[in-house]
Amino acid sequence: MDVNFQFDWSAAFGSIPYLLPGIPWTLLISFGGLAIGFIGIFFGLLRISRLRWLRWPAIVYVEVFRGTPILVQVLFIFTAYPSS
Repeated sequence: MDVNFQFDWSAAFGSIPYLLPGIPWTLLISFGGLAIGFIGIFFGLLRISRLRWLRWPAIVYVEVFRGTPILVQVLFIFTAYPSS
């Protein structure tokens, strides 16, 4: 049984003008996630610190974000963030 599928590239290229307005949002979300990731790395490094006054806030931060589901975090941020 020989199956030969052909992809229709004209449909993909025809949708490019509709996809271009989403590029700024994609970059914003990507760099925002990267910034949040760096905050997590920072607190992760503080958590292994020998200084207790640096370690305890980091432990609280890591355990709160690790212990709550991501949907709860998103809903909290959505409702707590002031709208302009």
